Amino acid sequence: MEKVKCEPCKIRDRNNVSIHWCVICEEALCSECTENHRSMKMLRHHELIDISKMPAHTLIVEHSCLKHGKMPFEYFCIDHDVLSCKECLAENHRSCQKVMSVDIACKGAKQSQSFIDATELVDHVLETTHTICKDEKSCIENVVKEANSVKTAVKIVKEEAIRHIEALEKSLLHDLDLKKDEIIQISKTTINETEDIIKKTKDKKDIFDLVDKHGSEKQAFIAAHAYKQDLKDLEKGVAGITEKLTRFKISLNPEKSRESINSLGSIELSEVQSAVKFVQKKKCQSQMPIVQPHSLPNFVHKRDLVIKNASIYGMTINDNNEVILVDNRGRGRILVYDKNNNYKYQIETKHQPWDIALIPGKNSGVLTSEHEEVLQFVDF
Repeated sequence: MEKVKCEPCKIRDRNNVSIHWCVICEEALCSECTENHRSMKMLRHHELIDISKMPAHTLIVEHSCLKHGKMPFEYFCIDHDVLSCKECLAENHRSCQKVMSVDIACKGAKQSQSFIDATELVDHVLETTHTICKDEKSCIENVVKEANSVKTAVKIVKEEAIRHIEALEKSLLHDLDLKKDEIIQISKTTINETEDIIKKTKDKKDIFDLVDKHGSEKQAFIAAHAYKQDLKDLEKGVAGITEKLTRFKISLNPEKSRESINSLGSIELSEVQSAVKFVQKKKCQSQMPIVQPHSLPNFVHKRDLVIKNASIYGMTINDNNEVILVDNRGRGRILVYDKNNNYKYQIETKHQPWDIALIPGKNSGVLTSEHEEVLQFVDF
C-alpha cells in the first residue's frame, strides 16, 4: 500500500507518514497526531483504525449541501424525509412542524429502518448483479455450443447437396457468425453495464459496512439519506437490465428437397425471457420518532442588551451569569458582558467563529468556525 501522509501535519508543512485513520474525522494521522487525538476529551472516543484498512473513498458520507456551497447538513425534516442545511431550511421547510437537528435525529440510526433498508438494498443489488453476470456468461457458452452444433448440421446438409450448395454454404456460415456475434455482443454489453453497477454498488457497500462497523450514528443516518438517490439509481439500473434480459437459441432450419433447394437453410433465433428476476424493494422511509411539541413557559421581559456593529451568531452564559456572545463580523471576536449587561472585555479570534460551548468546570470554551474545519479553545 502506498504511504499516506498525515493530514494535520500537511497543514503545518510537515511530512509525516500516517499510521491510523480516524473514521469520524475522516483523516489520516501520524503517531504524534494519533496521541494528540486520543488525549483530547472531545476526540478520544473516535474510532481509529489501522491505515492499511483505510477505505478507497476516504469521504464516507457527504456531510455538506451541494446546492448551497457545501453548507453542512444540520437539520432533518421528518415531513419531507430529507437532510437540510440552514439555507434549505429557510427556503423549503420554514412551515414544516417536524424539523430537528441531525445530532438528535441520528440517535439509533444504525437500527433504523432507513439504514437497514439501505444495507439490504446494497446486498440485494450485488446478489442480483452477480447472478446476471453468471447467467450471461453461461449464455455465451451455450450460444457457442449451439453455434458449433449448427456448424455440424450445416456440414451434413452440405454433404447431401455439395455440388449445388457450396456457394450457399459460405453465405450461411457467415450469417451464422453474424448472429452469434450479435448475441455475444449483446451479452457482453449487458455484462459491462452490470459490472459498472457492481463497482458502484461495492463502493456503497464498503461505505455502509465501514459505517456499520466503525462509524458514528450520525454518519449512518446521513449515509442512509445522502446516498438515497444513488441507491435508487442503482436499483433502477438493475431493474432496467433485468427487464430487457432475453435468451437466444441458434438452430438450423434446413431445406430437405435437393431439387428445389436454393439455400442450405437459415439461422433462426428464438428469444425467451431470462429466469433472472429483480424485485425492487419499497422506497426507504425514515423511521424517525415523531417528537411532540412541548409548550414553553411564560417569559417576563426584563431588559434589552443592545449590541452595535456586530453579527451575533452564538451565545451562552457561564456560571457567573456573564453573557458570552460570538461576533461573526470581520475576523470575529468574543464579547463578554456581566450579569447587568455591562461590557467587560472582548477576545479576538484567529478564525471566523460560528458558535461557542463552555467546558464544564473550567473557565474556558470551544469555538466552531464558519469556514475552516478547526476548533478554537478560548480561556476567559
